[in-house]
Amino acid sequence: MKRKKLILLLSAAALVIISVFALSEFWGEEKTAYNFFAFDTAGTVTLYDAPDDLLPSLRDTVDSLDKKLNGFDENSALAELNSSRHSSDKPLFEIIEKSIEFYKRYGYTDITVGSLIYLWNISDGGKTVPDDDQINSAMSGVGVQNVTLNDKEVLLSGNTEIELGAVAKGYALDKVRELFSSFKPKGAVADFGSSVLVYGKDRTFTVDIQSPFESDEKIGRLEISDTFISTSGGYERFVEHDGKKYAHILDPKTGYPVKSDFASVTVICNSGILSDFLSTAIYIMGKDELLKHMDSLRKDGIEVIAVCEDKEILISQGLKDNFYTNIESDNITII
Repeated sequence: MKRKKLILLLSAAALVIISVFALSEFWGEEKTAYNFFAFDTAGTVTLYDAPDDLLPSLRDTVDSLDKKLNGFDENSALAELNSSRHSSDKPLFEIIEKSIEFYKRYGYTDITVGSLIYLWNISDGGKTVPDDDQINSAMSGVGVQNVTLNDKEVLLSGNTEIELGAVAKGYALDKVRELFSSFKPKGAVADFGSSVLVYGKDRTFTVDIQSPFESDEKIGRLEISDTFISTSGGYERFVEHDGKKYAHILDPKTGYPVKSDFASVTVICNSGILSDFLSTAIYIMGKDELLKHMDSLRKDGIEVIAVCEDKEILISQGLKDNFYTNIESDNITII
């Protein structure tokens, strides 16, 4: 494990989970920044020596996906699916198909919890705690067996509703990565707050991982290239009622906010949607299940940094040589 004194950075995002900056090899190259609000967060895409026609395509892609995948927007393709019970929208079909595929492989992150998400409404302030009858009614629609994918059309049965908050940013970053592959900027950082893409072959980026306990502290710094990083945690969004905190990540098995022994989970891999999906899944599964499944995750090219509520930090073996921290070694476990 490498050790360095951490340098605290300013971030472009309003909800800072991960902050990223390029090392000095980018200095002197022409830089273009695109700031936006999408997927319920402030974001920034920074381009280095990019062709002029990349930026308009980037804006169109982010804006279009945000309008399609936001279930809280009554005019979105997702809201229309939940209302009409069917949709042939291509991006919507694709993200649902991939999310169900991942659920069948890894479990835990279930996009059919829409009725629960909209009932609790924690991301929008959650004015009351639902009662048991309301939760049980919403729970009756949870389950991927209620989603049929038929010839590029999504069909919903029962009272199932889809919510894509756990995967939409990662999916959008995959589409941004496709744009970069076509337009070929020399480098780029697409920062969507809790999900980030660092792009550029033979480029090194420094990624600061925020402490889930103190908003102005970092647990460590990761040097990494050309990959996706996503972080999930109950500290991101929550509401309080009668002195009790309710986190925005819901357990599809109980209908209530997750009670995890993790404070935050960061996943690094070569797929945006998978990093997003798994950061939530691992947060829900907790420490014991992560330790059971780490070998199979490693075989899938998944790297993890998980911060426990007791402040122990779990770091997967593939990251140990490029993760820098000033955390005491007895609080760090290599998994």
